[in-house]
Order: sequence, then structure tokens, then C-alpha cells
Amino acid sequence: MNKFFVVVSMLSMLLAFQVKAYDFHVTNSDGVRIYYDFQSGSGNKVMVVEGTQPYSGIVNIPDSVLYDGTKYAVETIGSRAYYFRYEWWLNNLRN
Repeated sequence: MNKFFVVVSMLSMLLAFQVKAYDFHVTNSDGVRIYYDFQSGSGNKVMVVEGTQPYSGIVNIPDSVLYDGTKYAVETIGSRAYYFRYEWWLNNLRN
């Protein structure tokens, strides 16, 4: 019985701490929350990544994003950003 309480306590602690795989998120002009990671060593550049809410339908990704008073260039889309999403995507990512 004591082991049961230890396991339940550990599981509840794990659930209480959300592990985020992104640095920040911003809602785009269409109302879609887009998740970003800072690109280390690349100045003010970010990458679109997978977040806690999956993308669905058409997602318009801006060429830049304003976060905490700083403008960041959207440089790349991470390989897992659309992981297991089989819909068609429209990405307005400019070179």
C-alpha cells in the first residue's frame, strides 16, 4: 500500500509540471497559436516547432513575429512541427 502512494505521488508531480518543447507562442492573424524556439547563435531568428496544441487545417506562418518587444525573423519550420499531421498546409514563409 505504501508503494502505491509513492507511485501516485510521483505521477501527480509529473503531471503538475508541464514540459514545454517551445520557448514561446504567439497567436497569428487567423487566431492560430504558433509555437517558436529561439535559434541559438543566430541573433533574432526563430523556428516554428510543435507545441501543446496541434496545428490543423491551413496555418499561415508569418515571416516575422513580435515577442516581448523584440521582432524575430521566422527562419525555419522544425521537422516535428507538423509531425503526424496529414492535412494539406499553406505556409506563408518567405525566404
